[in-house]
Amino acid sequence: MGLAVTTSTAAPIMRRSGVLAAGVSKTYGAVRALDGVDFSVSSGEVHALLGANGAGKSTLLKVITGAVEPDDDSLVTINGEVLYPGRGLGVRSPREMGLRVLHQEAPLLEDLTVAENIGLAHGFALSAGMISRRRMREHADQLLAEYDVEIASGCQVRTLSGAERASLGLAITLGHVGDGPRTLILDEATAMLSTAEGDRFLTRVRHAANQGASVVFVTHRLHEVEMIADRVTVLRGGRLVHTGQTSDIDREGLVRSMIGSDRLDLGVAPARTRVVEGEQVLEVSDLVADGVDHVSLSVRAGEVVGLSGRTSSGASRLAALIGGAQRWSSGEMRQFGRKVKPGSRAAIARGCAYLPADRLGLSGDPRLSLADNMVLPRTSEYWGRLELEKRDVLGALGDLSVEPSEPWRPLAALSGGNQQRVLLGKWLLTEPRLLVLEEPTFGVDVHAADIINRRIRDLADAGRAVLVASGDADQLLAVCSRVLIMRDGRIVDELSGARINREELNLAHN
Repeated sequence: MGLAVTTSTAAPIMRRSGVLAAGVSKTYGAVRALDGVDFSVSSGEVHALLGANGAGKSTLLKVITGAVEPDDDSLVTINGEVLYPGRGLGVRSPREMGLRVLHQEAPLLEDLTVAENIGLAHGFALSAGMISRRRMREHADQLLAEYDVEIASGCQVRTLSGAERASLGLAITLGHVGDGPRTLILDEATAMLSTAEGDRFLTRVRHAANQGASVVFVTHRLHEVEMIADRVTVLRGGRLVHTGQTSDIDREGLVRSMIGSDRLDLGVAPARTRVVEGEQVLEVSDLVADGVDHVSLSVRAGEVVGLSGRTSSGASRLAALIGGAQRWSSGEMRQFGRKVKPGSRAAIARGCAYLPADRLGLSGDPRLSLADNMVLPRTSEYWGRLELEKRDVLGALGDLSVEPSEPWRPLAALSGGNQQRVLLGKWLLTEPRLLVLEEPTFGVDVHAADIINRRIRDLADAGRAVLVASGDADQLLAVCSRVLIMRDGRIVDELSGARINREELNLAHN
C-alpha cells in the first residue's frame, strides 16, 4: 500500500530537492504495472532502483519523467515541484524542473558529428551572430578529454559503436551537472561499457552527488550498486519488495529480492584449468581491418574464449569480422579448416553464427513475431512446414526460459532479457559449430544473464566453440576459459586459469 501523503505532511517533503514518488500506481487494462510504489531520492544521494526485467522499473521512470500518467492518488514531485502528467499551458516540464535522463541508448542524431551533438545539448558558442565551429570543436574536445572518451569530435555519430555512443551520452549528460540540473536519472547508462570504463564514469556520478545532485540509478550490474549507491530499492511484479541502505543488504539478498527465490548460483564459472583438446575451429592469422591491427588467434571446439578491452580496443570489430559482418583488408582466416573470404555471407552455411550487441538494430526486428525472428536464418527450410517451425521454436523458447513463450507475439512486446534470449535462440536453431557473441548479457537482469551463461557453458561442454566479446567482467568471469585482452586493435595479453579475475580484467581495461 502506498504512503498516505496529506497536505500537511507533503509540504515539507516537497520543499526538498530530488524526487518523491508516493503511492504511485499504474494500471493498463487488467494489468497492474505499478501497485502503490513509494520511491524517493534526496539531494546528494545516489538511490539504486533494481528489479528483474518486467518488474516495473521502466514504468516508474516513465511516471517520474512525465511520459506516462499514473493512476489517481499518485504523487510525484521533482526538486520540490509537483509534476502533473498531462500538464497544461504554463506548467513546467520535468526538464525545466532540473531533471536530466539518460537511457541505455543515448538520444544522438546519426547524421551529425560528435561535436554537433554536444553543441545541441550544451548550446553553441556564437561569433558575429553565427555558430563558431572552431569553438564548438574546442568545447567538444575538452569535454571528451575530461571524461576520457576516445573518439574524434569530427566523426559522424553513425560511425560509432554502441559502447562509443554510450560513452558520449554519459559525457554529455554529466557535463550538464555544473550548469544546473539537480536530478539525474541513469537508466542502464553504463551497460555497453567495459566494467572498468563504467566504474570510471560512476566516480564522476558519485562526484555529482557529492556536489548536491540527486541520482536515480538503474543497473543490472550489482557491483555498481555496491560501489556508489547510498540506498537501494527493489521492485518485483510492480510492487516494492525492499528499500534500505545499501550497506544493510548483501548481493545474495538483492538477488533473492529481485527474483523471489534462490534459483541462481552467483559466480558459477567453468573449470578454467581444464585442457581443451578439441579440433581447431577458428584460426586467424595477421588480420588487418579498420580498428584491427595484425591480429592472430585460435579457438578450439569446447572452448569459451573472451575478447575484451576498452571501448576503442577493437574487440567488437574483431567479433564482427569473425562473424562475417565486416570485411578485412589483409591477413587470413580459417574456420573448420577452410579458408574464409573477407566479408563472406556464407557464415551460416559454414556453421558460424554471430549475435551483435545491438539486438534490435542489427539482430532482430521488433515488429516481427518471435517465430519469424527465430527462423529468419533458415527460412527456406521452414517454408510450408509450420508444424516443424512451431516445434523447433517452442523448443528453443522453452530451453531458454523465455516468458511469455508465445511464438506469434511481437518481439517488441518482450522485456530486454527475453528479447536477448529469443535472438540467441534464433542462432542456436542453426546448430552452429562456432558461435560469436557480442555482449550477450547486455542490459538483462541477473536471472536472464544466468540462463544465457549456463547455455553458453552447455554449448562448450557439447563441443561447440564460443567466442564472447565483452567488456563486462561478470560476463567473462562466468563463462570464459581464456580471455584475450585487446588494446588499439591488437591482442596485448592472454588471461587464463587463476589470472581470470576481476582485478586482472580491470587492470587490462585501464
